[in-house]
Amino acid sequence: MLVGVCLRPDTVDPGVVVGRELDMYGPFGGSPGEYRQTLRDIAEGRIDVGTFTALLT
Repeated sequence: MLVGVCLRPDTVDPGVVVGRELDMYGPFGGSPGEYRQTLRDIAEGRIDVGTFTALLT
């Protein structure tokens, strides 16, 4: 989860996305409440970020 605005462009290696057949989604302008709920869901184990980050490494 990215919180805030990047001051420089973010890059993604298309080979990683295509080679692993990943779908990538992202919001534009989430609300503070949405970020708060997402962090709570991660902390309480409802969202398993370990699986996602393992796919990208």
